[in-house]
Amino acid sequence: MSDISFERLDAVAARLPFSVDDYGAAAAAFVRWRAGGGAADWEAAVTWAYCYSLRYLYVRFAREPAAASADVEAVVDRTFMRVLDKLDEVRDPSKFPQFVSVVCKRALLTYRERCRPTAALDEERMAAPPRPEYLDGDLVRWAVGRAVDALPPALRVVARMRLLDGAPYADVARATGHALPTVRTYLSKAVRRLRDDPHLRALAFDDVLPVGAIPEPEGGAV
Repeated sequence: MSDISFERLDAVAARLPFSVDDYGAAAAAFVRWRAGGGAADWEAAVTWAYCYSLRYLYVRFAREPAAASADVEAVVDRTFMRVLDKLDEVRDPSKFPQFVSVVCKRALLTYRERCRPTAALDEERMAAPPRPEYLDGDLVRWAVGRAVDALPPALRVVARMRLLDGAPYADVARATGHALPTVRTYLSKAVRRLRDDPHLRALAFDDVLPVGAIPEPEGGAV
């Protein structure tokens, strides 16, 4: 599904006063608004919710090979409207990010249930992790590029040349002035950091939130 516009996601994220991955700041904005805060807190909270919904659903729909771009946008819009409609049901304002995450998951499950073929699916195939061909190439490059840009400068240059540009180790060494063993060490450190990046984790797992960041509720509204 290569027609998703990731520029839209970046444009929304640029309007946030904090990172999309700063769930504590998102929760704090919502807590302040519920306590009587002004328009700035409301805008920060709902912009974060929309950006999170976009990212979650864009990433997840990249693993839905039959999904059309119109399906994605329709589910995103319905999900965000449901978030807005259910804000009064958030019993603990500090768990606002958890609430948004649950709404996104349920929206995706509803879509999958509606589109599921009538024939029973092979349980073993359903339990298996997604095959690489199910991942959208543009999405993977976008996610890797964003993660590489967040690396320290020395690691960033090596990772970009090697992982994104496909440059041989020798070319990376010449361009950076590092010895080959140093280049390999830097790349190894970069890869270890990239494994923990939430954008990249989201390509392999159904949870965009970092593991353990916000526990899943056992039932009902958050």
